[in-house]
Amino acid sequence: MTACKPILVTGLVRSGTTWVGDMIASAPRVVYMQEPFNPQYLTAFSATTISHRLKYICKANENTHYNDIRQILDFKIPFKKIFNIAKKPLFIPAFLKDYSVFKFRNHSYHRPLMKDPMAFFSAEWLADRFDADVIITIRHPAAFVGSMKVKQWKYGIRRILKQSLLIEHHLGIFEHEMKSLIKNHKNDYIGLALLGWKIFYHMLSKYERNHPEWLFIRHEDLSADPINGYRDIYQKLGLEFTDRAKRRILEFSSAANPVEQHNGHKLKRDSRSNISTWKSRLTAGEIERVKKETFDLAQKYYSDSDW
Repeated sequence: MTACKPILVTGLVRSGTTWVGDMIASAPRVVYMQEPFNPQYLTAFSATTISHRLKYICKANENTHYNDIRQILDFKIPFKKIFNIAKKPLFIPAFLKDYSVFKFRNHSYHRPLMKDPMAFFSAEWLADRFDADVIITIRHPAAFVGSMKVKQWKYGIRRILKQSLLIEHHLGIFEHEMKSLIKNHKNDYIGLALLGWKIFYHMLSKYERNHPEWLFIRHEDLSADPINGYRDIYQKLGLEFTDRAKRRILEFSSAANPVEQHNGHKLKRDSRSNISTWKSRLTAGEIERVKKETFDLAQKYYSDSDW
């Protein structure tokens, strides 16, 4: 266990994990770590043993990854990582920025915060092996599907199928559906997003049953009342809700910000108005499809008035 209790902020992609992680990192002595489980990033925080996104780590395969994650949470950088980054100049600026964090932070005094939707399937392992406090963001299925449609992103069904332990332990009931969708409808962005949402919330329901101590936060609730929402999160994590943190939360959620994300605004959005952007991103037919295919899982979190 690391000397200072780590925080994991995870959830489905496009569910507000970056906003939540960044705002919590406004607390004193909290160090923000950007997606260590995402091999597309190569920074001082990257886990070099993670070969693909959405990696599932458990006791059966932890030997490959434990030391790597332990070094990250203890603010240590192995030489191999320095060598790999030096071979790819594109990543050197980000590495140097992160390296300064490692060099001038004491792991017994600063609390690491891993913001990583790619670590969702490994959340139990991180909580068990590193005593991490876990925060999972929840978002309306139509908001997620609408965001994936706009980005034209395909949820990583293939990455899930390649992980036999994940299928065996948790997702066997989706195996046939995943294979069928990839074979027959691999360019169906809506279908892939819908299946990704169902897989995620199937897993989420297990987490809620097994870990009532974790924080499960609806993105919509936090967006509607960010100050009180974050104050509550800070309190539950034992963090100091300073005036600086409050100002930053207001800055990044103000009604003066754009509803949609644009270059130059980064995470600064009108959080309340952003709740319903999916209504303009999806057609009436697409909304009806999303509602129909996610109803059994979504009704636990969203009522008819949320549609």
